[in-house]
Amino acid sequence: MKHILLFAAGSSIFLLAGCGSGPRMMDANDTSTNPRSMQKIVSEDWVEISRKGVDAVLKSPVFDDYLTAYRETAVAAYAKAHPGAEIPVSVKRAKPLLMLSVIQNNTDEHINTQLMTERISEQLLNSGKVRLTSAAAGAGQLIDPASSQARQLSKASDFDQKTVLKPGTLKAYDLSLSGTVVKQTASVGRARTLSYFFSLILTDNRTGEVVWKYTDELKRGDVRPAIGW
Repeated sequence: MKHILLFAAGSSIFLLAGCGSGPRMMDANDTSTNPRSMQKIVSEDWVEISRKGVDAVLKSPVFDDYLTAYRETAVAAYAKAHPGAEIPVSVKRAKPLLMLSVIQNNTDEHINTQLMTERISEQLLNSGKVRLTSAAAGAGQLIDPASSQARQLSKASDFDQKTVLKPGTLKAYDLSLSGTVVKQTASVGRARTLSYFFSLILTDNRTGEVVWKYTDELKRGDVRPAIGW
């Protein structure tokens, strides 16, 4: 009887140890409870750096100064081209066109920077401060080939040529968003740290002037067990 009880108890422990849980819904925007990795960047890191980057640019007085100057330039150009005419509201509220440029990955990981730039560009667009182009983009960023393809339909007889888009109508971008990602690790004894440095830059492509710059660090640490990793 004792052997049977011991066997039953052991079997129960084995079964409990082998039990897992199925997929569960998680809040992608809640980064406070989700697991982190000491080996690589994870989804929660992208959420945090994107959120902080957007907050920084939307609250930046330097960027606000650029937007004010951009509108003033647009108004002055319209007034010069149309002397005496009333300035349209669209000109008074002129917004620069933003292009997503290259985010350099200076780490030893495969990193899809769209996880950061798509969040940032979406919120910048929805803030009403900029316009966004998908006709041009840097390596690793999302580009929509439809704009270019639509201008090649003049050679396709199946399409009504009155509706075909003409060459030379795409808008050149005013701003470009670029940056870098750098990874750094350190260990002393069993203690170790992992840091990711993110640098983002908005550049006025007419002048080459940097109109906003942001640098942040995501850092975590742990202490490895005395036995094992």
